[in-house]
Order: sequence, then structure tokens, then C-alpha cells
Amino acid sequence: MAGRRGEIPLHVKKKKKRFSHPGIEHPLIKIFESAEDPRAASLFFRHSLTSVLFMTLIATICGATDWAKVVVMSQGMTDWMSTYVDMSGGVPCERTFKNIFNTLKPEILEKSLREVSALLRERTAQEVISFDGQSKKGTADKQKGLGGIHLLNAWSAENRICLGQLKIDDKSNEIPAMPKLMDMLDLRGTIITADAMNTQKNTVKKVVDQGVKRHQKLTPLRH
Repeated sequence: MAGRRGEIPLHVKKKKKRFSHPGIEHPLIKIFESAEDPRAASLFFRHSLTSVLFMTLIATICGATDWAKVVVMSQGMTDWMSTYVDMSGGVPCERTFKNIFNTLKPEILEKSLREVSALLRERTAQEVISFDGQSKKGTADKQKGLGGIHLLNAWSAENRICLGQLKIDDKSNEIPAMPKLMDMLDLRGTIITADAMNTQKNTVKKVVDQGVKRHQKLTPLRH
């Protein structure tokens, strides 16, 4: 019996293609496996979300700045990548990468990237974490009345990586955003720096209260 128009029948909704990732026990692959796939369940998927995220991350680390370069670099590293993720469907085309990332919830991707940064981060004594807000160049459009995108970043000076970031409406919103970003990070034993705007009582209290979260050590990738 047919269901309502526009609805996915229950017997179809429950069916989802299973992918086999050789590196499923690696912490990095586990992070991507936990990310929610926004696509409707289907047996006809050629590419796992885990594989797409892994290809994008590795290609970006290697210098890719657009989807065309992500495709080319992934094609050149297919054999190596297949030792970690399911590459049986080959490398997606540019349009497939764009479509998947356009449907992926920003908060899901941000959470995954924070967890990746935590894995890559090497803890050091008195690590310096700098909180700073920046406006992204090229994101403002005066003719359309659009302001630039403002981001509050937490930067590890020793590791030279961004540990996390939050999108804010404008620079004045850094004040309530900083405690929220701090809650997302492991800041035990670190030195926090910020500009004068963030010398707030609530922020200082958050600094004092930090220090009970755990962190996970990254298992090195094989070469």
C-alpha cells in the first residue's frame, strides 16, 4: 500500500547502505562515523559521509583550496585512503562534494572539527590559548545589506591550530560567546589570552572553574 505523497515509506527508510571502513578503530574515523548524515536513507549511496569528510580533511591539510583540488588530491591518494575509509565508490565529483556539504548541518561539522583539533593537539605545560574575534574578508556585501561574517576563535600558539570557533553577529557579541566557546574546550593548565573586551567577571569565573575535562590522544596515521 502506497504511503503519502512525498513521504519515504517505512520499509525503505530503514534500509541504508552499509560501508566498511578498514580504519574504523582509529579515533579520527570514529569522529566522522559519529557525524549525522543529512541524506535520506538509501541503498544506492556510492559514498559514505565518513569517506567524504576524511577525503576533504586530508586534501585540505595537503593544501587544497577548492573542490576541484580536493577531487584531484583524493584521486592521487586513493590507495592510501582506502586503508582507512571505504573507497569502493571511488572519489566523488565536485558536485557531489558540494551537495553533501550544503546539506550538512554547520553545528555537526563544527563539532567534528573541534574533536579533530582535540586529537591533533599536543598538550604542553602552560599552553597558550588565544581567544580573538575576526571578520572574514570578502564576506560582506554592502549592496545587499549583508555584513561580514564574524568568528570568535580559540587558537593554540604551541600547536598552531584552531581548537574551536563560534560564529557571532558582530564583535560586541564576543562577550557572551567566549564562555560558551570555553565550555566546548579542554583548557586545563593553559594560559588564556584575550583582548580588553573580554575582561568580564563571568569570563574570569569560567577560567577559574575550568579544569576537569579529559582529552584523547591521537593514534598516529600509518604512512
